Amino acid sequence: MDLFTTDLNYWAVLVAAAIAMIVGSLWYSPLLFAQPWLRLLGKSMEQLTEEGHGSAVAMTAAVIGSLVTAYVLALVINVSSDSPGLVDGIVVGALLWAGLVGVQNLLGFLFSARPIRLWLLDGGNQLVTFVLMGLVIGLWR
Repeated sequence: MDLFTTDLNYWAVLVAAAIAMIVGSLWYSPLLFAQPWLRLLGKSMEQLTEEGHGSAVAMTAAVIGSLVTAYVLALVINVSSDSPGLVDGIVVGALLWAGLVGVQNLLGFLFSARPIRLWLLDGGNQLVTFVLMGLVIGLWR
């Protein structure tokens, strides 16, 4: 199967990208982990706002990044099995996070001497996002 001519469900890609945005919004909200995240960053929400956190540029980049991630994840899920499903989506999402995103982010955190707890918090968001995106893409084949 050719990687770029595989049949993709673009609705699943769009929904997966939307899920990424929702997970991130909830994860870093006061409802979940905003306070520990800010504490680990050593910043206040006011400081982040002044630095452009939540700006139109940042939000546009987040939407585009989520769409690209969902698209690539869909490609990999589709070529990983003749008939991918729910489990394939979850496993591929978790493996891509572990083998690419998680490891690379961990190295960046270690070399920049940022707290490992911050990596755990950010990495947790990314892992949950990848798994849920993979679930949607795998299920909605």
